[in-house]
Amino acid sequence: MVTMVTKRVVQLGNSRAVVLPKAVCDRLEIDTGTVLELAVYGDSLIAKKPKDTPIGEVRSIDELFAGYSGSITNREPDWGEPRGAEIW
Repeated sequence: MVTMVTKRVVQLGNSRAVVLPKAVCDRLEIDTGTVLELAVYGDSLIAKKPKDTPIGEVRSIDELFAGYSGSITNREPDWGEPRGAEIW
């Protein structure tokens, strides 16, 4: 089931805030103090409860890409031949 609501961003000190409706909080079991992970994808903001990651914990690249099945190419881009006085 998809729940869609439209909310206005409000000023909260020097930050901005979006107030979550009670129905959304109840459905996702979000309460005061619940940690949310925020991600920006294109023009979308995604908020989700992290999986066993304490606030401020930095995850390794291996952890971040665990389960990723795409290919990773790690090659240096071709910048062309040197011009001028560059030293390569």
